[in-house]
Amino acid sequence: SSAVSLRAAGGIEIGEGADVTVTSYTKSGQAVMSMYDALKIDGKLKVTMTNEAPAGSSALYAKSYEVTGEVTVDGGTTAFYVNGGGTVVLNEAEVHVSNCTTGFQGKVDITNSLMELSTSSRAFSTSVAASLTDDYEVRSGASETNNQLYPVEGGSVSSSAWFGAYTKISYAAKISLDLSDISFEDLISGYETLSAAKTITLTNTGKMDITDLSVALRTDGQEFFNLNTENTATSLTVGSSTSFTVQPKTGLSAGQYDAVVLVSSDGAGVAQIPVSLDVVPAKPEGVFTAS
Repeated sequence: SSAVSLRAAGGIEIGEGADVTVTSYTKSGQAVMSMYDALKIDGKLKVTMTNEAPAGSSALYAKSYEVTGEVTVDGGTTAFYVNGGGTVVLNEAEVHVSNCTTGFQGKVDITNSLMELSTSSRAFSTSVAASLTDDYEVRSGASETNNQLYPVEGGSVSSSAWFGAYTKISYAAKISLDLSDISFEDLISGYETLSAAKTITLTNTGKMDITDLSVALRTDGQEFFNLNTENTATSLTVGSSTSFTVQPKTGLSAGQYDAVVLVSSDGAGVAQIPVSLDVVPAKPEGVFTAS
């Protein structure tokens, strides 16, 4: 009659290895899972509200939360409701929230956790403290298709990142290069022997796979250098590598030549690798230099 599927006078603990699914309707001012003390989750918990969320309803209602496991919430005015001034502590947790008006009602402390909150109003209603390494990135905004990237700097994220209806914390894509610039030895004007091609290796040093990898010469350098990407992969799993080569073209007259190689992928941004070459004038025949 109270429309509380699971109620506890104290707290509830879902231990490591446990996998709990709770599916229920609820009423206004009620919760699918309600407890008067802490909810501790080391395993997996999935909560689904089967009816359209009535006013004041919650998927989870507790004094405080300690989450190191995985939580999925679908439905409810609020996904995580904190009663009594407690805090939702997420430490290396994974959280997915959808079809809710608000994700978290109360203070939230996030440490090195993955999450995606898709709400109709606010992902977070009150203060958020986040401690994240540069392995992570934060996106936030009005929706999954209308958001912006907030870089993690010194373990913190801009406070405005938490104001949107949509927030996603995921692993940041990372590409490492074994060369930060490409510099060729001088060539003499009229050269017939080309400089050896330079090989650049790209490695996925992040914690997520990389897709849509692209390597290209910026247009202003395409007439001076050859870029060979015939054997360059277009995706990289974590820890894997691929490579490409750059080589000057023949027939360049005396002068300085510069170019930029652009390396881009889905999520990893764009890396720019400068390329440089000097072609020096040939000395006229019959001219000798005294020593």
